[in-house]
Amino acid sequence: MNKFELLAEMTKANEELEAHLACLTEADMAEPGPGGDWSVKDTVAHITAWMKLATGWLEKSLNGEAVTRYLPGYELTGNEAEDEATMNRLNDHFFETYKEMPAAAILAEYRQACEGLTAVVATMLEEDLLEPGRLDWYPDQPVWLNIAGNSFWHIRDHLAAFQESTF
Repeated sequence: MNKFELLAEMTKANEELEAHLACLTEADMAEPGPGGDWSVKDTVAHITAWMKLATGWLEKSLNGEAVTRYLPGYELTGNEAEDEATMNRLNDHFFETYKEMPAAAILAEYRQACEGLTAVVATMLEEDLLEPGRLDWYPDQPVWLNIAGNSFWHIRDHLAAFQESTF
């Protein structure tokens, strides 16, 4: 995947999600998912939080600053079971952070997060995106994989779940 393709996929996934959201009312967006799971609003907030994290990591890297992944208190240990529990706690933290926000406010933050991540990626050198180890906080793989995981792959995973449910 090159930089142009990465940006195109980010834009396309955002458009796909926006098209789905355009069919929903604010009340629809607040309805719990199947089995009482997160609502559409909660899920969009979750995607937003991860996009904001990725944007922050990239911005710090581009500014020559050290990057600490995730948030303080949510560091990974390398133990798979502990790390999965940590990621679940982090996602719960994001849920608690956004749960009282109205859907319109979450959508505004989502759109800002999309614009922010796209703007940062657009400024990056293609080598920094494609060559493993160019960013010390993502040493073993090309960073475009992290960007994809926090943008279009993430969006499409949740969008597929929305489409399988009653939303």
